Amino acid sequence: MKKMTIRKAFADGWRVFAGDLGGSLMTTLFELVLRAIVLLPLLFLADGKLRWLALLCPALFLLITLPARQNAAEAMQHSLRGMPLFSKRLAFGGAPYGRKLLRGLKTGACLLVWSLPLIAVGIWVGQLYFAGNTAGLNDGFTLMMNLTQFGGGELERGVIYVALIAAGLVLIVLFGCAFHAGRRHEWALGERRVVPGNRGGLLLCHIAAEVTLLPAFAAGAWGILGYLRQYLQGLKSLTGGLALPPMSTHVLVGLIAAVVLLIPAIPLRSLITAAYVHGLWEGKD
Repeated sequence: MKKMTIRKAFADGWRVFAGDLGGSLMTTLFELVLRAIVLLPLLFLADGKLRWLALLCPALFLLITLPARQNAAEAMQHSLRGMPLFSKRLAFGGAPYGRKLLRGLKTGACLLVWSLPLIAVGIWVGQLYFAGNTAGLNDGFTLMMNLTQFGGGELERGVIYVALIAAGLVLIVLFGCAFHAGRRHEWALGERRVVPGNRGGLLLCHIAAEVTLLPAFAAGAWGILGYLRQYLQGLKSLTGGLALPPMSTHVLVGLIAAVVLLIPAIPLRSLITAAYVHGLWEGKD
């Protein structure tokens, strides 16, 4: 029995991606449309009387996104066996809808546990932002003083500390995603478990696959850091009210470049993980 390797997972994932580039991009577009449908209720925020309908977003996420992820896993597993990636399986998978929903809820509950530290710190940062203002609106000075105090007297250091804490907590969530990454592909291949005993290799493969996103993240960081620098300069010279600086050209270029680079990277990254699980499944035969 040949051992599955990360190198082979990259090769198999690239073979499917490059061999059917149009199908890979169409699959990504289809998934993005589904996510857009989930976010549509946010439009109700524009009307004060209908704002509560924005709460439909979490419900649509559960009903649409969770089963759709398993449908995508089924499509990817079929593509690794020579069938088209962009197919009706993306909308109508093999397993019953109710089973896919329950499976998605189970995985979502596991990921929620991994996300609890990030949620807790997010609440704390929110309190830091709105602290000291009875009207519930931060005036800019409050934010500046709290960040300066948190940074030991330096505003930039306070911002860096908050950013590092947030990055560390996001890494915990990403590790949780990697830990559970293979489960939907197992379901797509049947009821047989192939990840237990190979979870370390799958974790490394999932982490290694993140390299496909680095160009997009680098472009986005280039734009966002420039904007953050303008924001901090404006915050330090604040004389009244909190005003966000206008978007400069290089910020917009960075963000647009990030989106363009991210679109092809998303299916390739997922295919690499799918290929690793598929290789483990083949090795069990």
